Parts: sequence; structure tokens; C-alpha cells
Amino acid sequence: MHGGRVDVTVPTGFLADLLGRRFGESLRRAAGATLGESDPTKVELAFHVDGGAFAASPSAAVETARPAATRLGDSPSAASRAPSAAQPLRRKNDHALRHRFEDFIVGESNKLAHAAARRLAEGDDLSLTGPIFIHGACGLGKSHLLQAAAIRFLELRPRAVVRYTTAEAFTNEFITSVRTSSVDAFRRIYRGVDLLCIDDVHFLSNKDATQRELLHTFDAIGVGGARVALVSDEHPRDIRKLSQQLVSRFVSGAVVRIDPPEPTLRAKIVRQVAARRGMMLEDAAVQLLADRSARGGASVREIEGMLSQIEATLLVRPELAPKGSIGLALVHSALGMGTGSADAYRMRRPIPLAQILAEVCRRLGVDQGELLGKGRHKSVVLGREMTVYVCRKLTTCSFPEIARAMGRGNHSTVLTAHKRLETQIAAGASPRSDVPPEFAGLTLAELASKLAGDVQRASA
Repeated sequence: MHGGRVDVTVPTGFLADLLGRRFGESLRRAAGATLGESDPTKVELAFHVDGGAFAASPSAAVETARPAATRLGDSPSAASRAPSAAQPLRRKNDHALRHRFEDFIVGESNKLAHAAARRLAEGDDLSLTGPIFIHGACGLGKSHLLQAAAIRFLELRPRAVVRYTTAEAFTNEFITSVRTSSVDAFRRIYRGVDLLCIDDVHFLSNKDATQRELLHTFDAIGVGGARVALVSDEHPRDIRKLSQQLVSRFVSGAVVRIDPPEPTLRAKIVRQVAARRGMMLEDAAVQLLADRSARGGASVREIEGMLSQIEATLLVRPELAPKGSIGLALVHSALGMGTGSADAYRMRRPIPLAQILAEVCRRLGVDQGELLGKGRHKSVVLGREMTVYVCRKLTTCSFPEIARAMGRGNHSTVLTAHKRLETQIAAGASPRSDVPPEFAGLTLAELASKLAGDVQRASA
């Protein structure tokens, strides 16, 4: 120590960056206590790289022998050459994550998950902050908390290396690294972090090689004191064909469930989403939307879907909101609700996924068992694509929810089928398989619209 400055000599730039990120705050606090300085930020911490001072140290030889790309303090261009779709989240690109703790509405159903995410992001003592695993149904705010934790962690530690990714992206990057013989570069990217955030962990189901790689990654970054945050639709023990080794790692920390929001929280969410869209809702409209959202699982997506319908209705029927505020009349019209006293609170019921599946199979003449199986006949493939498309058009269900209804272990095949059909519809393509006579000559867009209408009429 020299006055109010702490000088630390290290053999490599790698160690200077690592120690500064992981232990800089602790060193400043210790120095501040020694100097009688109550504000640790006033203590200067300087690292000096001098390999000669450690010439006899075996560890120094190991560090200096490493290629430049392994050093966390190097320029981003070194990391960009690795086969990664998502670069480490540093200050320059944290705009990719938009959700913050300040935007998250806390209630009884999610306060434990919120507290766990904040503790992981803000806690100083690494030994007291193990991995967290947040699970719950779609649309309840799991990804919001994961992104908020990543952003908050960086705000408190500007030099930290944070990686936010999905299990699907992790899998694809790992497969690419194997095919291109760049596994070492892939591992350096994921094992040189201070915080690793992985969304949609249930995607790892039945992916043995990826699970083994993640297990080794989990252990490697744990040794270095890094933190881990995970999100899934299901509890670790409920994810099908997930290795017991990974399950044991996931449950070694805090496993927290987010439940559907209670009535008070639903009303707060409706108000916030509406305010973000610049919509003024009357109290009665807020309460009605909060009550209606409970039928669809009370997810934020359900609420956003209803507000989108209201916005669209307002464009064509502005007379329903003459003073700019949205009341029951506009909500009733937008959501297909009656306006009389007897049916003022009756709304179209959500269409079950099983009903959509059955109706599409019936109309296309496809056996439902074959559609749920692994058959690749053109008519069966068309049936699957149309089922997914109609589900997305008529419901607010996510791809994982649709995949489970169709007997799929993960949603990648369902997502791929939907994207493929959307591309073909945009190109004006026609079905590539035989269809019933009443659909002959229709384009895919016309067929999809026809099937959606048939499903709606059948559910009326």
C-alpha cells in the first residue's frame, strides 16, 4: 500500500483482469478498513504486470503459455472469431437485454423468485450466493428476472463478463464447435465468465452430448467462483431425460417457482402494460381484463394479446372511446363480449389445443395418431404445420406449450415447422400434398385461413 493506493503485482494481464473483476471490490473494502476510509470507491487499486517477478513460479509459466484468445482482458475481436451467436454481454452490448428489476411488478406469487434473482445479482459474498433455478409456466416473468439479473450484475461490476443465452443457442453453438473442430474456443467463451444465464433449460431434454458439456461447464465455472442463473418451464426433476448429474447441480442452489399472479398483481400488470402502450384504462376495464386473463393462465402474453385486440378495435371504432379513456364498451366490443346486462361478462372461451389438433386432423383427413407420432408422409407433415400455425393464430400459447400438446419433448421441431410454413405462405405457395376436395386449388395461406375459421366455428 502506498498512501491511498493498493499496488498488486501479477505475472500476466490475464490474472490482472481476473483479480480485478472478481476480487477488486473486496480488496478495496479491506484497504478502506485499514486506512479508515468509509467509502471503498475512494481507494485506488492498481495492477502491475511483471512476469519477471514470478519467473520461478510454475503457475506463471502456465499462464504466459496460454494463447492470447484465452485472456479475458483481450480485445473483443479475439472472442468474435469463436463460433458463438451471442457475444459476452459487456457494457457495449447490454442493450440486447431490455428487462430490468425496476420494470418487474412484485406480488405474492413471484416475490421469492424476485428476491433470489436480486440476491444473485447484487450479493457481494460469492460463498453465500449459489446457483438459482427459476421455473414456472410460460409468460409469468422468468426471462424478465433472468435478464434483469444480468443487467444489474453488470451495473455493479462494469468489468465483469456476463453471458446470457438460451439452452437452444448453447446446443447449436456446441454442435457447430464440434463440426468445426473449435471446441476449445467454445469452452473458453463459456468457462471464462463471471455470470452465466441460461434460459429455456428444458430444451436440453434428451440431448446427452450437450448435457455432458454443460455439466463440465457448470463445474469449471463453479471452481472459479462464477455465478449461474437458470430458467425453465419445469422443475429440474420434471424435465424429461435430463441427466441426474445436471439435476443435482441445478438443485444445489435455490430452486424457486413462479406461480400465476393473484388478482391484485394481475390488475397491476394490466395497468403497467397499458401504460407502456400509451393506453388509458378506466378502473372497471382494468378489473375486467385482470379477471379475464386468469382464464388463460394470467400470463403477461395473455394480457398483451387482449390489449392488442383493444388497440385494433379502437382504430376502427374510435367512437367507443370518445374521451380517449378505454372503458367497458370498447373492451366488450374488442373481446367479443356481449353488451347486455345478461351477458356483459361472457367472453369467447379460449380454444383448447387438443380441440384444434382434432379439428385440423378431421378436416385434412389425417390420422391424429400419425400426426402425434414420427410419420413423415407429406399429408402428415402438412397437418403438423397447420396445427401449429392455427394454434399460434387462435391462442396465446407458446411454442413449448404447443409442443407438449403435440407430444414433443422440446419445441425446436414445432418452431421449425411454423417458420417453414410462414416462409411458404409468404411466397404464395400451394400445398405439396393431396388435400380433401373442398380444399383443392387453395394456396397455403387460404388453407390456413379456412382451417382457422373451421376451428372457430366448431368451438363456438
